Amino acid sequence: MDANETSKVIVIGGIGGGIGSALAKQLSATGHQLAGFGRSMAKLEALTEQVPAMHTGVVDARHSFELDNFLNETHERFGRIDAYVHAIGSILLKPAHLTSDDDWAETVHT
Repeated sequence: MDANETSKVIVIGGIGGGIGSALAKQLSATGHQLAGFGRSMAKLEALTEQVPAMHTGVVDARHSFELDNFLNETHERFGRIDAYVHAIGSILLKPAHLTSDDDWAETVHT
């Protein structure tokens, strides 16, 4: 980390996914404190082995009370939250004529 920079407390939503986990590794390597959540305990545990000093939790961001609880826990642990990265989401890689109503609704909901 540059002498002009200070360590930030950064929360990453979707930290267990490809983008979220890559970002966590990069930010941790540059001295930032991390917290993150995702829906898969197995992915969170695997990432914690690579980035051990982070606060993680299983959270389904579609349920605001779960997100509120995690953010409150994170704030209590670190005393602040400086930034939030939203690495949650999905895209549906199908032509529109092959997309079911259920597929469409789940993608939008996620």
